[in-house]
Amino acid sequence: MAAANHALEAIEEMGGPTTQTLREAKAEALLCRAYSHYMLSYLFCLPYNPATCASDLGLTYMTKSETKLNVDYPRESMKSHYEKIDKDIQEARPMFVDTHLNVPKYHFNRQAAYAFAAHFYLDYQQWDKVVKYSTEALGSAPSTMLRDWDEMSNTAVPSDISPRTNLYIDASANSNLMLMTATSNAGFWVSNWLLGNRKYSHCTYLAETEDLMSTNIWGSYQLMRCQPMQAVGGAFDRVFVCKLPMMENWQDASHTTYLACTVYPAFKADLTLLERAEAYIMLKDYESACTDLTLWMQNWTKSKMTLTTENIKKYYDGMSYWTWDKPTQKKHLHPLFQWDGEGSTQESMLQCVLNFKRLETIYEGYRWFDVKRYGITVYRRTMNAAGEPESVTDSLTVNDLRRALQLPQEVMAAGYQPNPR
Repeated sequence: MAAANHALEAIEEMGGPTTQTLREAKAEALLCRAYSHYMLSYLFCLPYNPATCASDLGLTYMTKSETKLNVDYPRESMKSHYEKIDKDIQEARPMFVDTHLNVPKYHFNRQAAYAFAAHFYLDYQQWDKVVKYSTEALGSAPSTMLRDWDEMSNTAVPSDISPRTNLYIDASANSNLMLMTATSNAGFWVSNWLLGNRKYSHCTYLAETEDLMSTNIWGSYQLMRCQPMQAVGGAFDRVFVCKLPMMENWQDASHTTYLACTVYPAFKADLTLLERAEAYIMLKDYESACTDLTLWMQNWTKSKMTLTTENIKKYYDGMSYWTWDKPTQKKHLHPLFQWDGEGSTQESMLQCVLNFKRLETIYEGYRWFDVKRYGITVYRRTMNAAGEPESVTDSLTVNDLRRALQLPQEVMAAGYQPNPR
């Protein structure tokens, strides 16, 4: 945010965005500022709720470079916070061009800008804008934008999964709209490295009952073009998709100290397609939603099935809701917006798109967005020696204040208003 504000101030000092390069640079700075504020608010604030946003705590929206120490920053409302994100996106939108970028996939290029806009307006509950901007990101032939899972599957992984993870973050892949780097151990934890155990990992039981290895609307998980990988032995049990590479950022010339880091797709066409399907569902344009859901499914699997409202509703009507000891793919939903409720066609369609999004984004953190927006309860279960649930020790319900993470200690110690508990 500081870098974005410095750039915006420098552009104004030069007389404003008087050239094409400066126009594009201003657009990217505005988007970086909006994206950073959005991500912070999604971690440290409650989800956007039209009924309570005027009183729900947002964060301070930084629109200028700070030049003083120990400044008292008041927290604004979520209503104000989202209005300012919206303003930055709309100001940047006419300048969404990337002719000056040498490595566009590591910048807010035009497609990534529209993908971010679509993602934000999904949270902002402006469904028409989601459809409009996701279509701009995907273009007229979205099938050409989706990930090549056959290529992923054909990339050998005898023990070292890096060839496949490097392919997943390949900047030349149409699916990867924008890539970002992070200091993170994720590449070690989301792999066949023997770190952690079944108590904390995405284990076989979870995969077989809810996602990667469970029977889905298309049939067996074995129809997936790129099969999930398993690393099982002793107390270790993990099912995963090769996504995040293991990288080291060495801190000295002698290679004795390093920071673990990784690269990940912050925006990708496959997810943008599913977000458009979700917006179509909220608009009750179920035919268009089925088209997008079918396109994603046939790219993820070898199934030739065509999804319709009828077969989607039949599939989810025949499924029980998730319970801690009898898990399924179907969760009770408590969205913060108007919908037709449980048992409706709209609910079945939403269950389908949320199921697909969970698969598409597994191990990338995006499930948290849907958990918050749809008020999905998250349970903490104790697993027994056989890797099956034994009891429930805690739950994160729809109104739990912990859905807004508490601020870091150093931030609160500096006087910033903490989240209520």
